[in-house]
Order: sequence, then C-alpha cells, then structure tokens
Amino acid sequence: MRAARMVAALDAGVVITDGRGRPLVDRGAAPMLDIAELLRGEAAHGPALRARAADSAYVIDTSGSAGVPKPAVVTVRGLTNHVRQTVEHFGLGREDCVGQTAPTSFDISVWQLLTGLAAGARTRIADGASPARLAAAIDDGGITVLQIVPMMIAALLDEGVHRGPHRLCAVISTGEELTWDIARRWHVACPSVALYNAYGFAECADDVTIATVTPQDDRTRPVPIGAPLANTSIHVLDDTLAAVPFGVVGELCVGGDGVGRGYLGDPRRTAIAFVPDPFGPPGARLYRTGDVGRRTEDGVLEYLGRADRQVSVRGLRIEPGEVEAALRELPGVADAAVKTHKTPHGVSLVAHLAYGGDDRTAPDASPTTGQARGDQEHAIDGPAREVAADAYARIRHALRDRLPRHMIPSVCVRWPSLPRSANGKVDHAALTYVPSAPHEAAEIRDDQVAAAVRAAWCAVLERPDIGWRDNFFLLGGHSLLALRMLDRVSRTLAIELDVESVFAHPCLDEFVEAVRTRARAPGPRSPRRRPP
Repeated sequence: MRAARMVAALDAGVVITDGRGRPLVDRGAAPMLDIAELLRGEAAHGPALRARAADSAYVIDTSGSAGVPKPAVVTVRGLTNHVRQTVEHFGLGREDCVGQTAPTSFDISVWQLLTGLAAGARTRIADGASPARLAAAIDDGGITVLQIVPMMIAALLDEGVHRGPHRLCAVISTGEELTWDIARRWHVACPSVALYNAYGFAECADDVTIATVTPQDDRTRPVPIGAPLANTSIHVLDDTLAAVPFGVVGELCVGGDGVGRGYLGDPRRTAIAFVPDPFGPPGARLYRTGDVGRRTEDGVLEYLGRADRQVSVRGLRIEPGEVEAALRELPGVADAAVKTHKTPHGVSLVAHLAYGGDDRTAPDASPTTGQARGDQEHAIDGPAREVAADAYARIRHALRDRLPRHMIPSVCVRWPSLPRSANGKVDHAALTYVPSAPHEAAEIRDDQVAAAVRAAWCAVLERPDIGWRDNFFLLGGHSLLALRMLDRVSRTLAIELDVESVFAHPCLDEFVEAVRTRARAPGPRSPRRRPP
C-alpha cells in the first residue's frame, strides 16, 4: 500500500523490480522491468540516460509528519559532489573496498554502491542487518571503508570483529548520535582503525559534514559532527535566518551543491524547508534541517537535538505523525501518539493508544468475546498498560501494509484517554512508559533448544534471568537486538530464522516452539559461520 502510493506520486516512467517487489506496486502505473532480465541483457526496453548537473539523480522518500512520505529530489550535482568528496576525503583507490550494507531504499546505499566504482575500488555487498554476517563480510570480503549506525558499531565489537583478519581502515558512524562510550570502546578495541562521525540528510544527498573522532577529544562536549564537505556550507541560524554568535544554540541549515530540489509534488512543504539562501549566490537555496546545534568558540559544530518531534531510531528518520496516522486507521483506535523510549540498548518506538467506546473493534479485543484481553475490568478506565503479546502481534500485522518495518512500534501502550494539556493538545511529556517487570524466574528445562534460546535472550538483553512468558520487546528488545539474538541461536543450533519470527512470537516460550518447529523442518539448516 505504502509502496504503491510512493510509485504513484513519482509518476514513474518505468519500474524496475524483482518477483517479490511486483505485488507492491500497481502494474498499471508504469511499464515494469524485471531486474533479472536487465542483468541478463534480455529486457526489450531500457531507461534513457541523462547526466546534466541540474537534473534529478534520484527521488527517495523520507517519513512525513502529515501522515504520508515526503519524496525528496536529489540532483546529479549533489550526488556527484558527495561521491567525489567521499573519494577525496578517505583517499580511496584501487586497493580499497567499500562495504554496501544499507537497503537500496535508504539514501546511504547510493554512495555505498557508487563511490567504490568511481574510485576504481571494489564494492562488497554485505548483509548490513545481521551483525554476525556483517562481521564475516568484513573478514572475508576485505572491506576497508564502512559506514554504519552507532548501535551496529557496538554490535560488531560484541561480535569480536577486532579479533578477525580484517582490512578495515575507516569506520564512519551515521544516522544517529554517536556516544562517547561507543567511541571509547572502538578506540580501545581497534586503535588502528580511524573512527569518523558523519551528519547529513536525504534532502541534501546524504552526508554534509564529517568529523574525525580521536581518543584525545574533549569528552565533556557532545561528539562533534565536523566540518562541511567541499562545496557545502553549514550555518547556525535564528528564526529570521540570521547567524547566531558562537556558543549560541540555533537551527542547523545547509547550503551548497548538495541541497536538493525539494519534495516532489509538494510545493507547500518544499517552500517551508527549502528557502532562499541569504549567504549564497542568486537563486541558491538553503535547507532548514529542523535540527538544533551550535558552533563552539573554537569552531566545532555540535548537534544538540531536534526542534520538532522527528526522531531517529537506529539511524532511520521517523516522523511520529506518519506512524500516528497509520495507527488511527486501525479499527477501534480513537487516538494515537508515538514517542521513543530509551533503553540500555538504544531507543525503541512506543505507541500510546486510546480506543473508542466500542471495545469490540479494538485491536486487542478477544476474537470470541469482543472484550479487551488482559485486565478486562480496566478496559475503558484505569491506568495505561501494555497490550498483550497476541494483541501486539495483530496490531503489527495490521500495520505491515501501511508502514515499513522500522516504523512499526516495538511496544503498544493502552490508555483510557491520552493525556492533554490545557490547550487540548496531546501532552507528550505526560506519555510516560515504564516497562513491565519480568515474569517470575524461569524454571530449568532440561531441553537443548529451550536452554539455548533462553541463553541467547539473556545475553543480548543483558538480563540474568528471563521468564518463559516474558516478551522480547517489553524487555527492551528491538530489531537489531533480535538479529543479534538470532545470530546466537543460529550458531548454537545450526538453523536459520527470519527476524519476522521474533515479531510473530515475541514471548520466550512461543519463540522456543517456533525454533523447535524450524529445527524439525526438512532442508539445509547450517548457517554461514565466521572464520574462527
């Protein structure tokens, strides 16, 4: 549904897809080319090639606060400037190998795919979701330059990437705020591999600044975001777009070649975010990022957060308004609000739901009685509480056609009604969430599968004891931790499971049964393993 809307908004002349992607788009929207046929040179038609600097290079959708994605248009000039500056900044040559870890629906994948080719280097397409498989690709693929989110840097260290026969020269943190704790861990484990912190936007051809992070940096300050790339400018401005003094907090705004053409088919939002650049040549535009930051007296740029409600979850920008709009489309949901919840393992997206008067249509209603599951006496009144695991599974299933996986909340909390401020707006500060305490200590089961799975859960969630009815996500889990847990289960039991199996069976005892069923299934089960 979401993919079809995005293709329709593009008014695409041709759609390139594979067998799995065909059902996602309207066949009547544009001619469809099969990527397998293109690779074999068998397609009857091919897209025309143009390379003028002012032309559109690509359109990539970002999350939109109005409930629909924002299609950001990037120019050929912006794309080529980013690729060339990346080659120059890291001194890439024939001996290098760039790790391609991001799905092609994310802007980071563009430079990952093209930069190595532009430098005469190699590009290694790797599984960027599974820490174990990415670590194996680093070892056996000879990757020298890698850009990943901070939580994946930590996951690679947990996988022991520093002990492998890697050729890494540079690791670039991106997508969300890099912490000094992760930077310290990297410097201790991999002192010979340079660590960088990049900052950028899909609307500006991805990275706009980059900083070298060293053990000698001042850790009383935020990790710096660095200096702008060549042909790029960064300004710290007030509401009138006037520059603020050093040390004063303002909005971070981007100028230069990387600034895109705006949002396709949306002149109103384009006019708000892309404004005339008072510091650039005639006709130049400035992108208002919505981020706040400052330039210190010694000229260092620091990122200090958002001026609006936009959040970043494991490097992916999410507008809560788009998630809230999808939640309100669910039967029985009268209102919805979305916030992030900090855990020891990063942040999780939490949905706060209020249902209408007819509980029979609520997503957590019993299919037989129509009443809410769990504490049924508090179905309408009472404190907020997490919805039951089976209810969460139904909510997640209903959202799959409306939102991509990373935008589906990890936890859903039910309120009698959402708290509101005096002006009638949702009081987001009052939307507190306290995870449920773990269930009683689990009894010992003399069962290899159950013991191995439970040990994997305890390890990745960093809990000494987890009950059989505990929920992975309610204990602070998220998709990256789920992948790390699956890696451990795979190594121990020699079976492969998709991350969707965790969302489908979030309780420990249910997941154990899913693993047991997979173990009994016929066919090859041995996973790819890292070299010893």
